[in-house]
Amino acid sequence: MRPVQSEICATGSNRGHAIMNFHARCFLVLGGLNATVAVALGAAGTHALKAVLMVNDPANWFALALQYHQFHALGLILVGIVADRISTSRWLVGAGWLMLVGILLFSGSLYLLSLLGLHAVHAAIPFGGGSFIVAWLLFSVGVLRRSPDRVHPAEMLSEKVDQRTHLR
Repeated sequence: MRPVQSEICATGSNRGHAIMNFHARCFLVLGGLNATVAVALGAAGTHALKAVLMVNDPANWFALALQYHQFHALGLILVGIVADRISTSRWLVGAGWLMLVGILLFSGSLYLLSLLGLHAVHAAIPFGGGSFIVAWLLFSVGVLRRSPDRVHPAEMLSEKVDQRTHLR
């Protein structure tokens, strides 16, 4: 019988199960979609939007938006991988959603500023940057406060040392 989604989320680990937990899958999909959009915007900025950007973007805001968009698309993928490998926690879930908010506020505002010259959205940029900062802090806390059923990295290191001494 196939495991129910709630059973997998409740176990904190899905090893041996065919189904990935909801948040891990969600952040992996959001990361992949955002990476796709970032690559498409990068290509458009290099080719189709080049003339518009030369006029509206003398400060090169588009490139900065694209860079942060790409980094945090990868960040969403990382959150998804970690949420799948260790138990999903509120810290990791918060990190993933704040990365998405940061992409929308920071990169989105810079895209609008550089492409359309919309200065009204300029006020959202610092909130997007703050979202990125808090997201990475939450990610770090989420990894540090991992599920107690996992082996501590120091224990893993000592096991590797023990294995090496037995091989000799």
